[in-house]
Formats: sequence, C-alpha cells, structure tokens
Amino acid sequence: MNKDIRVMQIIKTTEGASWALHQVKFLVRCGIDVHVILNNNTGKFYNKWKESGATIYTLESILNPLHPFKTLKSILSLRRLIKEVNPDIIHSHFFINTIHMRMASFRLKPTRIFQVPGPLHLEHAIFKYIDLFSARKNDRWIASSKHIKSLYIKSGINEERVDLSYYGNDYSQFNTSDSDHLKRDNHLRNKYGFKDSDIVIGNVCYIYPPKKFLGQKVGLKNHEVMIKAIEIARQQEPRIKGLFIGGQWGDSTSYEQLLRRSIPVDERENIVITGKIPPSEAAKGWQNLDYAIHLPLSESCGGVIEPLLAQRPVISCKTGGIPEIIIEGYTGFITSRDNPQEVASKILEVIKNKKNAIEYTLNGKNLVLDMFNIERTAKEILEIYKKIMSIQNSYEEYSSKKYLKRVNP
Repeated sequence: MNKDIRVMQIIKTTEGASWALHQVKFLVRCGIDVHVILNNNTGKFYNKWKESGATIYTLESILNPLHPFKTLKSILSLRRLIKEVNPDIIHSHFFINTIHMRMASFRLKPTRIFQVPGPLHLEHAIFKYIDLFSARKNDRWIASSKHIKSLYIKSGINEERVDLSYYGNDYSQFNTSDSDHLKRDNHLRNKYGFKDSDIVIGNVCYIYPPKKFLGQKVGLKNHEVMIKAIEIARQQEPRIKGLFIGGQWGDSTSYEQLLRRSIPVDERENIVITGKIPPSEAAKGWQNLDYAIHLPLSESCGGVIEPLLAQRPVISCKTGGIPEIIIEGYTGFITSRDNPQEVASKILEVIKNKKNAIEYTLNGKNLVLDMFNIERTAKEILEIYKKIMSIQNSYEEYSSKKYLKRVNP
C-alpha cells in the first residue's frame, strides 16, 4: 500500500540536515516512492543521499529579486521536474525552498507540506506573511515543536492543517551505559590551560552575528549574555571557566573577534571562544564541559539535545520549544535569556546541587532518546502521509509530559 504514495522531498543542503537523510532512508524502507531534490551534487552527505534508496535530482533553488532571470529559470526547472515526477505530496524543510516550491507548483495538484525546522520566520511579520500568503487552502505544515504549532494556530491556521513531528536523528551511539557519557575528554581543557578542578561551562555551536534587519542586537545564540553571566558567576566561584566551542558561520570571523574583544583582558584565559575546530574535536566537545548553557533568541528544540545525550547538566531558557525538553527540576534548569545576573545566579545554584543536576540529566537523556528517535519520528511522517492520502493511519501527536508520566508513574 505504501508503494502507492509518491513523495518529492526538497532539501536545501548536502552539508548538513542529516535528520532529513535518516527520515528519507526510513521512508524508502517502508516502501514509499521517494524523490529527493538536492541543491548540488557536492557536500559531505551527497554520497549518502545517493545510497539512500531514493531517486536523487540536483537543482539549485534560486529565489533572488536581484537575479530575476536566474530565479525564473530555477522556478520553471522545478515546475518541469514536478510535472515529470508527478508526486502525490511535495515535502519541503526550509523557508526559502518552500516559497520556491510553492511558486513552481502553482495550480499543480500535489499536496504541499512545509516541515518547519524553526520558528524564526514566524517571529517576524514580513516573513510570516510570506509563508501564510503563499500557501493555498490545502497546504499543510508539520511543526517540529509544539511552540511552532501554536504560532501557526495563533496566526489563524486551522489546527487540522498543522501536524507535529519532532526532527529525529540517529542517536544509537548514545544508547549505551550511562557511565560512558560521564567520562571526560580533556583535550580542549588541556589545550586552553584548564585544570581538572575547574568547573567548565559552555556550549558547542556555530556563532551567528545579529540579523540587524530583524532587529537583533545580539547574536542568534546569545553569546553576549552567556559570556557576561560567566564573568559575574566567577566573582563568587573562581573555579568557573567558560568554553564556547565553535566559530562563526560562513567565511567571516569579524563577529567572533568582536565577542572575544568584549571579554575583559584579565578574563580572556578564563573565558575562551575556540573558533572553528576540526569536526573530530567538536564531536567530543561536550565531554570537555561540566555544564552546558544554551540561551538562544529563537529555537525549536535544538541546542539542548546533544548535551543531554552526553549527560551534561543543561541550563537553558523558555525560548521556543526548549521547555518541551528542559523541564525545571526534572530534566534540567530554566533561567532568563536576557538578564546575565539571573543566569549567573542559576549557574551557581546548579553547581551547588550537582547531585540533582546529574539525576536530571539522566532523565533528560532518556527523554531525548525516545522523543527524537529517528525510527519513531520517521514513522510519524509516514502516518502523516497516510492521513493526508486518506489511508488508514495511527498518527498520534507526541507529548513529552505523557512520556515522563509513563516512565515515572
């Protein structure tokens, strides 16, 4: 029966979005006829896409008012491909790809789905309007957090048109003994002169400059507040050190350098921004930290998953879908994202309650392994497809609170 469903998925990148690759591989195993459009035939995941079992095409999505002829050519090329493949469903994952796809599929019959990876475009009036205005009456959305779903419903979209499915990934390497992930990797700690007795707090992520056209005054990941909070916390507990692993996204380092200069000169050995490091080092980044901190301006559920899997206590905020994972007093700790003094107080509180912090982190790890399990989330996508096609399905919206009640009655 699944072979009767033909799906076209549109993917923005072959450098990342491994979750989309895992999703497609599962759908192919379930018998879905999947056709994938990639932006290019390079990138570290391209060969894995070729091996996924899906039919692969490459077509650059261009949607640039400064290049109208290239944009039109790209739209017409995609339209021809849609007519050729004749899918039942077109499934896109990113905002620009979705708008490009909607223009290319104007008056064509496939049901169109936008699986929304993050809420950023919905938090700004112009981009939210473009999303809602370009959709037709039978278009659907798959929200990657309850927070995103609520934003669509508040915008007037009927709840029946918005499903929920968290973006899953292959976390099988973390499904091992709990003690394995408590082990420390001292490579970066030693590299930057930190002692075993130091309490190292930080995160592993790209650094994104403020998007001034969106009114941002600090970077998307809010390094400014995290750095200042660690400065303040160090006044009471000098063993605290800050380690922010990762560099600025793209080719420039100007904003990364600006962040470094914002650290007082006498604190620059205690609060370190590594810049870009080899992937092999970044993969072990969490094991160099004692505590993780993540205070983004906009987020679905990212940034707190990997530290929980690595069993590092997480201090985060109420941004987006984060409270769906980080539940104060059970899986982690919630604080302000704007007030460095409050964040510093929370850091000191968590350090004083280390035993509870470790216990909460184990709860969080178990939740993540269930909530973001790729087999579970990809099956949800399959059931959503069946629902759209009016085929018998067993789709049920996931609830982290229900899971926690089930495992801790």
